[in-house]
Amino acid sequence: MKNSIMSFNNYDEEKYNSATKKMHESLTQNCYDEIIESYQQISEKEKTGEQTRCVVAALIFLGKMNDARLILDKWQNIGKDDVQWNTQYAWTYYLEQNYKDAIPYFDKVEDLTPNDTYILGYLKECNEKVGNTEEAKRIKNWIKEINTLKDTGDKYKKENYYKDKM
Repeated sequence: MKNSIMSFNNYDEEKYNSATKKMHESLTQNCYDEIIESYQQISEKEKTGEQTRCVVAALIFLGKMNDARLILDKWQNIGKDDVQWNTQYAWTYYLEQNYKDAIPYFDKVEDLTPNDTYILGYLKECNEKVGNTEEAKRIKNWIKEINTLKDTGDKYKKENYYKDKM
């Protein structure tokens, strides 16, 4: 694996990498086995974070959660503070209905992308499923607060936009 890659999600840096482009195309066409084959043909030294993200997505879509986690584990040293890495790790547990193990990863994603109501929704659901009712309630209220602030802010922006135009 390239040590120069500091982010698991670095597709922009690889825009001219034909192997990565092919993997992205295969993802959009649901050709998951092709992605796995392509990834296996790349030497460990040349594999990139984005190629790994693609193969992990393919494995998740195929229901091969343990295989996906094994690959993610290889990238743990640079992935543990990355949104994509933590999101994919969370999904491997969430889709297995192993909500307890998904929580720390969704929680980390929320730390890295504060106030993301999409992720907070999954975090709330996981907490509900494992019986953390107080935490689930707290997250639910947090989501409401974020949405209220967003709606209020959007309304304020619209009102002021039109005032400036008059």
